[in-house]
Amino acid sequence: MTFESLLEAVEEADLNRLRSGLLENPNLVNKVEAEHGWTMLHRACRLGWLNGAQLLLDHGADANARDLKRFTPLHDAACSYGQVCVVRLLDLAGAKINARNAYWQSPIMLAVETSNLKTFSYFLGKGADLRFRDRQGRNLRDAAIYQLESVPKARKYANQREELSQILDCLSLT
Repeated sequence: MTFESLLEAVEEADLNRLRSGLLENPNLVNKVEAEHGWTMLHRACRLGWLNGAQLLLDHGADANARDLKRFTPLHDAACSYGQVCVVRLLDLAGAKINARNAYWQSPIMLAVETSNLKTFSYFLGKGADLRFRDRQGRNLRDAAIYQLESVPKARKYANQREELSQILDCLSLT
């Protein structure tokens, strides 16, 4: 099975095809996709696919692999709304919780930028660094305020606004 076929199995969340492909070609587990530099683990984490991420880690996937913009699978998982189980899996696999991408963002900042309260809370509980600034000079509080101001006031966005307000409340206590 080719790398492209394995990546397609990840995109389609086809665990059986991914498993058989990894058994057939175990050396492809950390192969990098050319256009963005993603590994299969990056994609599984961005999609919030816990079973796929676990299988890839079981086959030796690098929990700290970097894509072309220096995102790790943990950065991708932090952007996958509500998938704190994937974040925890990566943490247990040794992912660096304070890794920075090319924009100097750590995974906790991406959790804030995606209004992801559960993942933000997980990182907070694991001692993520709250003092850093990204390349634009923004800290976590600045990012949360920016996001809150960007979210429409329509009723259908009430949950997102509430989660951002709770994130801001947590940040005011630190």
